[in-house]
Amino acid sequence: MPHEPSSHSRIRTIPFILKSPLALLAMLAATASPPLLAQDVVITGLIDGPLFGGTPKAIEVCVLNDVPNMSIYGLGSANNGGGSDGEEFTFPAVAASAGTFLYVATESAEFTNWFGFAPSYTSGSAASINGDDAVELFTNGSVTDVFGDINTDGTGQPWEYQDGWAYRNDGTGPDGSTFALGNWSFSGPNALDGETSNAGAATPFPLGAYDGCELVLPEPAGDLLLSEILVTPTAGEFIEIHNPTGAAIDLSDVYLTDATFAGGGTYYYNIVTGADAGGGGFGDFHARFPDGASIGAGEFQTIALAGSDDFFLEYGIDPTYELYEDGLGPDAIPDMREAFAGSINGQGGLTNGGEVVVLYYWDGASDLVQDIDYAVWGDKDEAVDKTGVMIDGPDGDATTSSYLADTAIVSQDVIDVGGHAFGESFQRIDYNEGAESQAGGNGVKGSDETSEDLSNTWDSGSPTPGAAAPPPGGLVINEIHADPDGSIAGDANGDGVRNSTEDEFVEIVNSGDADLDVSGWTLADGFGVRHTFPAGSVIEQGCSIVVFGGGAPTGAFGNSLVQTASGGSLGLNNSGDSVTLNNGVADVVSASYGGEGGDNQSLTLDPDITGGAFVKHSTATGSGGALYSPGTKIDGSNFDGCPSAWVINEIHADPASGTDGDANGDGVRNATQDEFVEIVNGSDSDMDISGWTLADGFGIRHVFPAGSVVLGGCSVVVFGGDTPTGAFGNSLVQTASSGSLGLNNGGDTVTLNDGGSDVVSTTYGGEGGDNQSLTLDPDVTGASYVKHTVATGSGGTRFSPGTRIDGSQFSGCPIAAEIYEIQGDGLASPLAGSLVLTEDNIVTAVGPEGFFMQTPDGRADVDVNTSNGIYVFTGGAPTVAVGDQVDVLGDVTEFFDFTEFEAGSMVNVDSSGNPLPAAVTFDATTPSPDPTAPSCAIEYECYEGMLVNIPAGVVTAPNQGFGSDPIAEVYVTAGAARTYREPGIEFPGLVGLPVWDGNPEVFELDPDKLGLPNEIITAGSTFSATGALGYEFGGYELWATSLVVNPAPLPVPVRAREVAEMTVGALNLFRLFD
Repeated sequence: MPHEPSSHSRIRTIPFILKSPLALLAMLAATASPPLLAQDVVITGLIDGPLFGGTPKAIEVCVLNDVPNMSIYGLGSANNGGGSDGEEFTFPAVAASAGTFLYVATESAEFTNWFGFAPSYTSGSAASINGDDAVELFTNGSVTDVFGDINTDGTGQPWEYQDGWAYRNDGTGPDGSTFALGNWSFSGPNALDGETSNAGAATPFPLGAYDGCELVLPEPAGDLLLSEILVTPTAGEFIEIHNPTGAAIDLSDVYLTDATFAGGGTYYYNIVTGADAGGGGFGDFHARFPDGASIGAGEFQTIALAGSDDFFLEYGIDPTYELYEDGLGPDAIPDMREAFAGSINGQGGLTNGGEVVVLYYWDGASDLVQDIDYAVWGDKDEAVDKTGVMIDGPDGDATTSSYLADTAIVSQDVIDVGGHAFGESFQRIDYNEGAESQAGGNGVKGSDETSEDLSNTWDSGSPTPGAAAPPPGGLVINEIHADPDGSIAGDANGDGVRNSTEDEFVEIVNSGDADLDVSGWTLADGFGVRHTFPAGSVIEQGCSIVVFGGGAPTGAFGNSLVQTASGGSLGLNNSGDSVTLNNGVADVVSASYGGEGGDNQSLTLDPDITGGAFVKHSTATGSGGALYSPGTKIDGSNFDGCPSAWVINEIHADPASGTDGDANGDGVRNATQDEFVEIVNGSDSDMDISGWTLADGFGIRHVFPAGSVVLGGCSVVVFGGDTPTGAFGNSLVQTASSGSLGLNNGGDTVTLNDGGSDVVSTTYGGEGGDNQSLTLDPDVTGASYVKHTVATGSGGTRFSPGTRIDGSQFSGCPIAAEIYEIQGDGLASPLAGSLVLTEDNIVTAVGPEGFFMQTPDGRADVDVNTSNGIYVFTGGAPTVAVGDQVDVLGDVTEFFDFTEFEAGSMVNVDSSGNPLPAAVTFDATTPSPDPTAPSCAIEYECYEGMLVNIPAGVVTAPNQGFGSDPIAEVYVTAGAARTYREPGIEFPGLVGLPVWDGNPEVFELDPDKLGLPNEIITAGSTFSATGALGYEFGGYELWATSLVVNPAPLPVPVRAREVAEMTVGALNLFRLFD
């Protein structure tokens, strides 16, 4: 359907249609228009003008919807009916807003003379139309709109516009590749003959009349930028300017100069007085752009300082302008005008070691010039500070005007301390001008152009005259999350709510060699721009930025920069999309994916940054099955350049006298030994700091020994000495390897170093000598240290080593528990899902994928309802032996109702050869054969994981068989009598009917689960065994470590029957189908 009219007022020069009878007839003859095509750009007008050379020759197009990158569009003219010439002009890679008119002309000067403003772009081929030529609009190389018949010369045709114009009717187009005559109105041939301007024409071109766009007048020159400066070789010297806006800019009153010399009182702004404005000698120049010159939207233009001939020899292309005519006669390259007589004088150049270049605007009448852009390098002898300068120009009065404050010269930044290398140029890399002040200055729009942090916004590299410098390298789109899982597991932004839009994200890593300011850059998908990075968006070298679709991202995210889409969402398609980062001038990096993006997880490079292709995150190396890792590497660790996750949270330099100062809990206050430093690992990942060092201002005081792993979200405490005694929040606790920490009461510095560089460092003063520690308040995130007794939640205590101020554990520290506390007295562990530390337990059985451990008898609880044993799943051959005393740290889980430590748990062997805990004896009464009188509250569960001995058991049924395990478990009882299925309904039965007890004393025996040889065991066999009680497939099993079987005789065939005899067989079954 037709586009709705713009809500903004449109600029129309004068009424136009009814002044031309031919145009009126054409409108009356218009036929019905075909339906619109779904395109974002449409051809709306063509003009073949009456000025010199049949100019202006131009094409007007309307941008119907926001276009993030216009380079997918182009134009071509089909001359004299000769068919398509293809795409002859491609729009630059800039964004264009909905409702914008763009103008492509063959040249700028006559277009400006006719319309009063410059064209958006110039193209000597695409816009070279003579009133009988067709024009095609291309989108991604295909024709999406057309004016005229490309295979027919328009002379004498209804669509001819010789020395006139054609204009699209409202509500029509684009028309695809088929011309729709009825969608157009025409001036008629020769309607513009003899006219000198559009405003004065009897039948003016209906400029900006198409309903759906509005005419935007050219941008003020204040938006222009200096974008490249080359100072050596001399023959190749040039200055490049850039128009970053979406509209053309008139350059007629724009000046360019390097003519400033404070020692001689020479300043460019003196041009208003006509004296001491510099230029014309000693290599200095003071130039003005040619009258009628303009720079198109997104365009780069060059000024060759040594002339166009040398420029062409150096770069193989012509410059846009030359500073002066370098040949014997005029050439086709426009010369810059002298700002005043003799201000160029056929010479000019830049000083390699130090110089200034100023781009400014002056209307020729005002007292003050207005800065557009300013660049300085090397020494600052030529730098300018206009602060408070009062001056009277040619404005007809005798009143002076005063300049506002510039940045003081001593505070002005330079591009570099010297010139660039031979074969390079200075190049702008930040088109948003970095930290430049945008108010209160002497710029056209009020900016202070002398305040730009040039050393950050410029760099050097191979010359690129007439084009943008290559985007900064090292940026990598490392992870894309288009399809959050449907459960809470899909909560990628950590705000506690899974949302299919808000939990989408894109992670971009800066793998370059410097921090990068991406303020003003955009992030787009295949549809359009989804996010504009706000001011202050700096990605640190080696770190990343994560853009979520929305919500309230909560978490550390590896200390990466985190933002949410400014457009309200990222809109990533599950079935495939593209993601593009653009720096405002060009695409910096882009990535695409397909249907693999719709599998409830992110796609990530594997390995991070350098991977050749995206893979599903759960399968990526080191992911552990995780669905995503925003802001971190695949394995959850920080990117190498992200800010330190380490926080020196508490420092104790001055233990109080008496037992109040006994911070290490050994029962003795010692001024040296009770000093401590508490360091928190603020990341989500466990960190091995073995070999790292802790130092004060004097030197290294502690080297962290092998095995020093600080859990994510937990802390390490280093005391000055002795034997720290206590839980300390289950943090890692060590004592200074040098014998002391040596912290000064009057002030000191504490530094953690990873062996290569300082990871985190902090300093305190005399406040550290007040008989208590200094702590961040709140913990970890506090901005400064406070005395512990006054910290929030301290209750007046003097210290809290290993815990938060209030004595509670840090969130990532484990829960310390005995095995019986882990098992609890129910079917499931009360600590399932928790990180748990259990220490000094004895390994009782070892298998190929894990081991059992049990509390020593001396610490076992006396509660028959809680087990003292547990299984540790290792996923491979354990590195422990029976009799080892071990500490285990890991996540507790219920694996199909079997309580165990998950794979990946940390196991430390304290000692070996220890006696085993006493085994539980299973016999005729344990487990109980009476379901109404069990041996514990939950039969078997109370023995899960414990060492069990069966002196005399009997096999009640032979080996089971499964496809993957044809010789499997047997059913057994620990009593001497074999059990049978007895009459009755299984316990608890039904009222009034016989009840069978269900044989609760029967369980399973797995001969080879822990590595013993497998064997066929017949029913009725007797055995003795020792092992641990495991659980799988819904049943408790003895996983044997020793087994002796006395096989029962196998049944033999009966003799052949005699006459009048028959044979009878009997079989006892639990259920008939068994």
